[in-house]
Amino acid sequence: MAKPIKYVTKAGKVRYKADPIYQGKRLGSRTFNTATDARHYDREIVFKASKGGLDLDRAFGEAMERYRLEVTPRKKSWRWEDIRLKKVGRDEIVRIKLAVLAHEDFEG
Repeated sequence: MAKPIKYVTKAGKVRYKADPIYQGKRLGSRTFNTATDARHYDREIVFKASKGGLDLDRAFGEAMERYRLEVTPRKKSWRWEDIRLKKVGRDEIVRIKLAVLAHEDFEG
């Protein structure tokens, strides 16, 4: 478990970033108001990954399609979100594995 990274926002608020890593793979960073919350998140995610609870071999497109089918229909603006997700589903980003997906993949 890595130590949470402390930083100060432009507004002067202190935040802590947790960036859990398991077997050399980043599992998704998040920011928190307290270092304790960041450490708890880090431990929880690494524990789930070690027990096989996270499917990092799945492609982004598979995860997005599942979201589109299970979550989107329950939203008030489901129709427009469905249209946008279908459009993104035609892009090459859908073939990238979740384990190696980075913010640079969304640029452009």
